[in-house]
Amino acid sequence: MSEGKDMDVIDLSAERDKRNGPDANCIIPDSDGRPMYLFAVDWRHDDRTWTVQICAYDRADAEARVRSMRESAVVFGQVLARGRVPWFESTPKE
Repeated sequence: MSEGKDMDVIDLSAERDKRNGPDANCIIPDSDGRPMYLFAVDWRHDDRTWTVQICAYDRADAEARVRSMRESAVVFGQVLARGRVPWFESTPKE
């Protein structure tokens, strides 16, 4: 190694975590700035599998939210338009 040259030190564990973790656009801050992550929720209906996405702090929280949905989910109404949602505006962009 030659003297006088700067070296970059790479934390291999941190780099591995980045590769194995969610993309930045799958992390959504809550109203307090804490990260929430997208989870896919599947269910069967009429011999088909359907999927929705929910936000949760971790897998245990996602499971708890699904339990709550089983107990209290109701159809709120039909979605008539799609567009930007204000709280998504703060999501990190790639």
